[in-house]
Amino acid sequence: MLWAKRSDRSVPVDDVAADVVDAGDAAIQADRPVVVDGLASRAGDWTVAKLLDAIGDVQVRNVFISEQSARFLYFKADRAGDTSPHLQRAPPMRFREFVERSQAACSTGRHYYLYGEPLPSALWRSLPDMERVLGSTAQLTSSLLWMALDATCSPLHYDMCHGLLLQMAGQKRFIMFPPDGIPDAYMHPVGHARMGLVSDDDRQSQINDICHPDLAAFPAFAGLRGTQGVVEPGQALVIPYGWMHQIEAGPGLSISVSTSVHAARTCGLPPAACAGIAGNLLHDAPSAVRDIYLRRMQW
Repeated sequence: MLWAKRSDRSVPVDDVAADVVDAGDAAIQADRPVVVDGLASRAGDWTVAKLLDAIGDVQVRNVFISEQSARFLYFKADRAGDTSPHLQRAPPMRFREFVERSQAACSTGRHYYLYGEPLPSALWRSLPDMERVLGSTAQLTSSLLWMALDATCSPLHYDMCHGLLLQMAGQKRFIMFPPDGIPDAYMHPVGHARMGLVSDDDRQSQINDICHPDLAAFPAFAGLRGTQGVVEPGQALVIPYGWMHQIEAGPGLSISVSTSVHAARTCGLPPAACAGIAGNLLHDAPSAVRDIYLRRMQW
C-alpha cells in the first residue's frame, strides 16, 4: 500500500542544508542517508507545461506500463519485458505522447511510468550544482529522469553505487535499511532463474509489500530497523552504496532525477592501477558492503 508507514521499525532521516559544502560526500563517507534541503532552486520550472515546451518532441524509450499495480519491479532495461507478466515496455514515443497517455490512463487503473530515461540535454540547465554537495572529486555518471502522473512504487532493492535522488515535482516517500540488513531482507538469489532466463533482479527483495510483510514466509524481516522520510521539490536524498530503499510516489505528478555517484575517478588509468584503487576502496568499505561484493563474486 502506498504511503504506508513503518514507524514501529524506522526513524526519520537527517536533513542538511544545501549550503553545507560536500554535505552529500560527508554522508556517503559516514555511510548514512541524508536529505539535502534547498538544492534545486529552479524546481518550479518542472511543470508538465514547461516540460512539454522544452522536450515535447524528444523521443523517450523507457516508458513502462503496469496493468494491475502501481508497483514497478527493479530490472535492467534490456530484460524489462521478462520481469513481470503485468509489466510491459511501450514502443518509443515522443515525450508529449507519454504525457497524453498518462493523463488518459489516470482513472483506468493502468499506470504509465517514465522509468530511468536518460536526462534530455534541454533539462540540464535546470539542475543544481551537484558537485558542490557531493564534492569536487566525485564522479557523477548517469543522470536519469523518472516521471509519473499517478502513484508508483519501486519495491525494496539496493544499488551497486552511491546515488542522489533529486525531487523536482511532487513528493516521494522512502523507506531505507542499511547494507548489513540485506540477509534479513530476503533478496532474490544471485543469478536465479526467472521465467526461463537468468534474472537481473538479485538486488531486489522477495518481499513484495514491506509495509505488510508475510512474516511467516520472511520471519527475519521482523527485526530489521531502518529509516524513512519524504523528499519534497527542491530536496535531494543521498543514498549510500548498498542501502536498501523502497521509493513511493503518491497520486499526482512526480518528477525525479537520479544520479549515480562514484567516489573516485579511474577512467583512463591502466587496469593494474584501477585494480589497486578498487582494492583499496574495498578494504576501506564497511563490512556489509564488502559482503555484497563477495556474495556476487562467489556466484
